[in-house]
Amino acid sequence: MGKYTGIPCAACGRLFEEGDDIVVCPVCGAPHHRECYEKLGHCALEERHALGEAWQPPKGKQGDNPALVICNTCGAQTPADEPFCINCGQRLDLPPRQEQPSPGGSYYIPGVGPIHKNATIGDATMEELAMFVGPNAQFFLPRFQAIHQRKSSFSWNWSAFFLNFFYFFYRKMYLVGGVLMLVSMVTMIPSVVFTNEYMKLFLQSITGQVIPYNEELMIQMSSIQQYIRIGQMALSLTLGMFANKLYLNHAQKVIRKTKEEFGEGSPACLTGIATRGRTNMTMVLLVLCWMIFLYFAISFAITNNIISIL
Repeated sequence: MGKYTGIPCAACGRLFEEGDDIVVCPVCGAPHHRECYEKLGHCALEERHALGEAWQPPKGKQGDNPALVICNTCGAQTPADEPFCINCGQRLDLPPRQEQPSPGGSYYIPGVGPIHKNATIGDATMEELAMFVGPNAQFFLPRFQAIHQRKSSFSWNWSAFFLNFFYFFYRKMYLVGGVLMLVSMVTMIPSVVFTNEYMKLFLQSITGQVIPYNEELMIQMSSIQQYIRIGQMALSLTLGMFANKLYLNHAQKVIRKTKEEFGEGSPACLTGIATRGRTNMTMVLLVLCWMIFLYFAISFAITNNIISIL
């Protein structure tokens, strides 16, 4: 934990020294003395978690040794006469990479510039959308703004293109994710039928036994699978092009309902937006487990069918 030497504890404010027992908040990354963290029972900056703010080391702050400075990117100590951090290699004069609220009431997005937090897209402010999205707001806010200004639904999203329904479950768009998962399961049927018949043919070739199989059905299922692959690619392209628009619509709908429930601008409303937004990795893991179970269940059924024939 030497990289925190000379940085103040988020709870008590005392500077960390070499050998201190330090605990780092798993949500925002703020460092605490273990004793301070256990005494509080939570992060000292817990109220900022709903805003998606990550802890940043004091900019340009020196530790006990005036010949050392703190890297703004990773928090490690580096000799003051070095232009680059000896830990992460970033320039020492670079600003922190995370999205930060600026004094002017804007969110500064690297490569984009400031986006005022009170600017609106529909009836949702940028601040509300940032809290809904969470730590990856710097990716989505400029895309939401571009969709709104161009009045176009197109905005590319690589994650949706590659991950399909898993991405939508991750972003808590459960209805879209459920429909896409159902479509995926239905399109597996021709492959299952083909595999069942092919296994009969394969076993016949290696055992020499006469095992009845439906060659015409195999040909039909093989042809259908080709069309399914084309359809899956078209679906992936569609999701990649329109996932950001779907996510924006979802965010606006949830934010609208939350404001109606708690009252616009209230602390409970802002917390509710953050809680109902963000991501859900647990759901992704559950869906992944279900798909793995389904795969093995189908494989087991095909195997049993072949054994019964033998």
